[in-house]
Amino acid sequence: KNLDLSQVKRLQFELKSAPGGAQPNLFSIQLKKSRDTIRSFPVKPITAEWRLYSFEFESASSAPIDEVVFVFENTKVGALNRKGSIFLKNALIE
Repeated sequence: KNLDLSQVKRLQFELKSAPGGAQPNLFSIQLKKSRDTIRSFPVKPITAEWRLYSFEFESASSAPIDEVVFVFENTKVGALNRKGSIFLKNALIE
């Protein structure tokens, strides 16, 4: 709670999907204040190899947030809806 984005340089992490498994249609990170999305960062592409993702912040004035939300969306239905895994490591808020 009350993480001030004006004091943060970047959000960084490594991510990969399970080899041969399904991947979400969308993966994003949302920064929220009082249930309102302040910023959203789409994470793509998602591959079966570890990949570094880094999102820079630039906020000259105070920008407090309450939540960091990871959103996984899979809108496929029927036979195309397969289970899969996403792995995230080395998350850093700097």
